[in-house]
Amino acid sequence: MQHLMTRLAGLRAKLASEKILLFLDYDGTLVPLVSHPSRAPLSGAVHRLLAKLTRLPGVDLAFVSGRSLADLESKVNLKRVFYAGNHGFELKGANGNRLSPPWNILCRGMALLAPQISRAFRGFRGVCIEDKKFTLSVHYRGLAPAKIKPAFKHLESALKKAMKLFPVSIRMGKSVWEICPQMVCHKGTAVRQIAAAVKRFRGPRVQCLYLGDDLTDEDAFRELGANAVTVKISPRGSENTGARYFLRNSRDVFLFLQYLYRCRVEREETL
Repeated sequence: MQHLMTRLAGLRAKLASEKILLFLDYDGTLVPLVSHPSRAPLSGAVHRLLAKLTRLPGVDLAFVSGRSLADLESKVNLKRVFYAGNHGFELKGANGNRLSPPWNILCRGMALLAPQISRAFRGFRGVCIEDKKFTLSVHYRGLAPAKIKPAFKHLESALKKAMKLFPVSIRMGKSVWEICPQMVCHKGTAVRQIAAAVKRFRGPRVQCLYLGDDLTDEDAFRELGANAVTVKISPRGSENTGARYFLRNSRDVFLFLQYLYRCRVEREETL
């Protein structure tokens, strides 16, 4: 991968395209990864910069996260943007309308599953269970390295019993196991649906950008393909990924967003 900030001159034409759609992951991208998901507020500087981007002509923003839609909206707190929560199970358009069905069956199934998983991990210190209504997250960032493998075996055992009630699968994330219904729904399907909605309104020629740090973002990288500017947030840029570029951390992301904002402002001034 190439470091994005060293390739900005060659990418300027894409960044200054008439219409752009910027997809942003939240945890590990806009904010650093922390021990508990509740301790990851968006900084004032980042929020102000994102708000300025939303006011620019020809710019659409979409926030794509494993967090629940309600949690993601409360953290980002911006209007006239797209939200994809729960890895795409919950979608909301820039006009505030939901783009995804209510998934009532999924809610009932996960409601049966959540207490079973919580009980199964009651004795594990360093494990946090996050019930997101449509999916469950088992965070193990506080778990000692030697206990991660036994904890995963324990999760598989607990799910084997629960699967009799409701079929689910485990998706690997950064220090988190995502328990999702066995349906074809992920960040790739989310960006496909959002991009289609934007193109219906803006026209077919929309330049897509996607910034994300997690394994679950790989579905989005694959979906967007070679024409998109895909960026993996990775300290060394040596991970096996479908992204073309990398940034090291959320500080790098902030610097890139500042550059993107200046690029768009200069474009408007020359028109």
